[in-house]
This record gives sequence, structure tokens and C-alpha cells, in this order.
Amino acid sequence: MKIAQIGLFGGNAGDVVLTQVFRALVNKFYDVDWDLVNVRDRVDQEYIDRLNKADKIIFSGGGLFLPDSNSNTISGWQWPCSKEMLDKIEKPIYAFALGYNYFYGQNPSDLFIDNLKYFIDKCEFFSVRNNGDKAEIIKLIGDEYTKKIKIQPCSTSVISKIYDRLDLRYGKSKVKVLNEIAEAIKFLSRRFKITVFGHLNTDMNFYKLLLKKKVKCNKINFRKVIFPNIIKHYGNTDIMIGSRGHSLLIPFGINKLVVGFNSHPKMKWFFDDIEQPELCINRINIRQKIIKNVTELYNNYEKYLKKNEKKQDEFWKITKKNIDIIFPKEENLEDNALEIIEDLEEVLNDN
Repeated sequence: MKIAQIGLFGGNAGDVVLTQVFRALVNKFYDVDWDLVNVRDRVDQEYIDRLNKADKIIFSGGGLFLPDSNSNTISGWQWPCSKEMLDKIEKPIYAFALGYNYFYGQNPSDLFIDNLKYFIDKCEFFSVRNNGDKAEIIKLIGDEYTKKIKIQPCSTSVISKIYDRLDLRYGKSKVKVLNEIAEAIKFLSRRFKITVFGHLNTDMNFYKLLLKKKVKCNKINFRKVIFPNIIKHYGNTDIMIGSRGHSLLIPFGINKLVVGFNSHPKMKWFFDDIEQPELCINRINIRQKIIKNVTELYNNYEKYLKKNEKKQDEFWKITKKNIDIIFPKEENLEDNALEIIEDLEEVLNDN
């Protein structure tokens, strides 16, 4: 079976991990020949012909619904496909755990809303990664889409199940917020070993801020790290303080505890879905809340770990159910352990 996987395969480390984890998820159950198709490429006739050579077309996740990454006047979201070109696609389309990634204060255009409806109508299966995404999209396109839109947690949130081991962000207050976070990290560094993970090169600016505050810490720029080692580094943490979506999803997915910030709606929605909204920090008293939450997690580590494992079991049941919709039972083959899975297990075992 040949699948065209549409996604982002470079750049942000979270997207790099996500696309590989999704393939590992499918390869766990099915024998697949993959064609990796960049979601941001120009959608012309050659692009459409390439998709039509596949048996299925799957958008494998990520926050694709936003206006300013790959900005265009064709669709209003990251996939620059017009309705006319969409009509030329002959093979079934499946949307798996997509994200509505508008920041607070950003408003969707009529172009986006119109194309979103058309895209959902075209999909055989359409899912978003949490209940907040679904609620916002329903507000835009109407209650009649309630049944069509399914919930599918991000593949990275069930990594341990797959491998069987294991300036809009802060607005005008950015400097104040980052300084408060840094002060909290400085206090926590008296008790904990601190490592800064960067999904993008610009994330390393926070490491420089910590150094200015004389915080003893290490740094790892994931732009220079291969996929299995990204998982390994996350696996070496006990508690992750994250300000990016995948900086929370990935450690959660390998049974690590997480604290996040309400810097984007998707962050709040994730913590709502795992039933730990108190661990998503607003912009008031940031320093005190970080220290309080990290201390709470550390002092009650096993309790929170069991809560996360229970929620992972729930996410895994949803995931298997949705995978069975995309791949009917008659297509099911023996578990197919790809080399990427073996490599990752080896890395985790060595850890």
C-alpha cells in the first residue's frame, strides 16, 4: 500500500519528530510504502498527479491551520491548495490530528473559512488534536460539522505506546515574561539540573538569558540532533517546562511530567484534555507558579505519572480506533517493525 504523507519534514524539531512518529505508528500495524510530500509546496498539476499515484493521502498532524506560516491567498492555511485543485484529487484524503493554530488576537479570514469547509467535506476522515481545536472550528463553520470532526490526540502524545518503551506567544510582555521564567529557573537550579532544549535556533536566546542571570545550565539545540536522540534527550528529563506545543507533547508521550504556559490556545487545550489545567500557567505571578508547580510534581511524582499513564491509555484507544477507520481491518498485516523503531528502542535501552 502506498501512502502520500503530507506534512512538515524539516525546520521545527517538533514537526520533525511528529512526522516520523506518525509513520512509526502506522508501520506498527501496516506495511506501507511512503511518499513524503511537503505541505507548503506549490500545489500544481504535477503535485496532484503525485498524490493520485498513492492509495491514500494522509495529513499526519501539526498546527497547519494558521495564516502566517506559508502565508497565501489560495487557501488561507499552510496547504496552498485551491478548491479547483482539490477537486482533481482522486484518492481518499484523511486528516489526522490537525491543529487550529491561531494565536490569541488573530482572526480567520473568509477565504480560510470557505476553504476549510471545502477541505473537510473532501476528507474521508477529518480529526483535530484536542477538544479546544474542535470547538473553535465549529464556531467558524457551524454545528453541522460536529459529527464529521473527530478528536485524535497528537501522535507524539502516545510515543511510549507506539514504541512499547520507554512574539505572538507572549505579546508585548515578552521580555517581562521571559525574565520571570528565567528567575524561576534560577531558583529551581539550586535543587535541579537544568538543560535548555531548543526546537528552533532562536530558542537558544533563552539559554543566553539564563547565562546572564548566572544560572548553571546546559543547552541542546535540536536543530542539530537526529530524531532518536531528540527522544533520548527528552527521556533524560524528569520534569519539562515547555512553551512550545511539542515541547510538552513529546515528553508527555514518553511518560515525563510537564508544566506549560498559556501562551497559545493549544497549550491550554492540551492541559484541559489531560485534566491538569492547573499546570498551564497564565501571565500573572509566573515565577511563583512555576516554582509551585514544579515542586508539586516533584513531591508527588508517582501520582502524576499514574495520571498521565491513564490518560495515555485513553489517547491510545482513540488512536487505534481512528487508525482502524483509515485502514480497514482487511488491510491489517502482522506488526511491521521498521529500522527506525529498532534504532529508537536501542537508544532508549542504552539510556
